[in-house]
Amino acid sequence: MDIARLVMAPVLTTQIERSIKMLQGRDTDLPDGLAAFDDDGASGHGLSEIAWPLVAMGAEARLLATQPVSSEVGPSGMAEGIEDRLTMAGLSAERLRRFVALARRCVSVSIVIACQAIDLRGCRLSERLMVIHREVRQHVAVMKKGDPPPASLASVVDALENGKLLRLVVVEEEEEERRSRL
Repeated sequence: MDIARLVMAPVLTTQIERSIKMLQGRDTDLPDGLAAFDDDGASGHGLSEIAWPLVAMGAEARLLATQPVSSEVGPSGMAEGIEDRLTMAGLSAERLRRFVALARRCVSVSIVIACQAIDLRGCRLSERLMVIHREVRQHVAVMKKGDPPPASLASVVDALENGKLLRLVVVEEEEEERRSRL
């Protein structure tokens, strides 16, 4: 479980860094914060406000990953030296659970950022991505001119947690495979 956290931490960090770059106009040629422009050309802050919580959640997840419990060894002198050492598996499992929960929240923020960038750019999407985009937009509306950032992304987190978004991807992949065989 320690290794799982250590392996996933750099992947999560990379994903967060890419999301932050999407919010920066100099990297995307889109408005800063992916804010929609109003009639006067002003854009506001857009999704920039969710960058700080995203970075904070990533930092917390990395802290959980960089403190392996497998290096901790409990004392062996308990119960008159008869009992074996204490296992730290429970603590490691709890840290992995917390890491995955934080990662799920980070991915939810990143999905919303990506959808906003897609909407502003007006990209053509593959059928698979359109299905996911539509599902995300059922939970979080497109930010229009002057809109504040979404108050909550809990429903997107729930869609990730209960597997709904993943099932959409798998079903679409299976459908593409079936079409290619015809």
